[in-house]
Amino acid sequence: MAKPQLQKLCVWCGGKGMSGEHFWSEWTHDYVDYGGTGRKRGLHTRILDVEVHEPKSWAKNSPLNNLKLRLPCEACNNGWMSTCETAAKPHLIPMITGGSCTLDADAQRAVATWCVMKAMLAECDKPDLAVCPQADRDEMRTSRTIPDYFEVRVGRHGLTSKASYLRCAETLYVGEDGKAPVVPIDAPIKNVMTATWVIGTLVVAVMAVRSNITPDQMFKVSETLAPRIWPQTTDTIAWPPPVTMTKDHTMWFAHRLDASARMNARAGKLIWTPHPHEKL
Repeated sequence: MAKPQLQKLCVWCGGKGMSGEHFWSEWTHDYVDYGGTGRKRGLHTRILDVEVHEPKSWAKNSPLNNLKLRLPCEACNNGWMSTCETAAKPHLIPMITGGSCTLDADAQRAVATWCVMKAMLAECDKPDLAVCPQADRDEMRTSRTIPDYFEVRVGRHGLTSKASYLRCAETLYVGEDGKAPVVPIDAPIKNVMTATWVIGTLVVAVMAVRSNITPDQMFKVSETLAPRIWPQTTDTIAWPPPVTMTKDHTMWFAHRLDASARMNARAGKLIWTPHPHEKL
């Protein structure tokens, strides 16, 4: 007898009536020629340099920008999530199309909220690799609160690619006597993640570090290359940044967690501290 299929529930509110949310928002398709006819997704599970599971991959015939995540319900997708899109859209349009603009404090918050919303949603596609607890998704849904362990940076690239995405998640512990930490295989909690994606000419870099140091202490980034929009450091940011990101820059952003995690873990700079909202 076949097992009954469990009904999928909204990752935000737990409600029914699921819908598909374009990760590359549907309205951007009117502004960006993404190109391409297919996409490939992959999953690698490593502990430091060691691959602990066989890599997995999935191929699709449709372009990457058509990727839909069936994670929110219709009420969330067409309600508060749509409101976030509407607030960020006028600022994002020049950022994704190669234009110029000035990001004041309100604009920075609107774009940062949109970026974190996307990152929090996407990580739920692989819940065992998620960093954010449900309580923080609740805060995002009800009050658009960005957790204090997030950092958001944005940059402009000069590449031909107009859509790409890479997310890395790690579980980091303190090593004893300067030695590399022993991380349990299939550790149930991820406490550090980076999500980097390209949308048009915009590069988004979202970082979440739920530990005893801040993302800024872990990842050193030039403000002329990728200014930080959250937490805010200035009332206005002139867009685009002075330096356009090269392929090497974007690759470094996408893979920066691998190198930084190894360095910080072996130096004993990171320690897992339970989040106050979460029961362990």
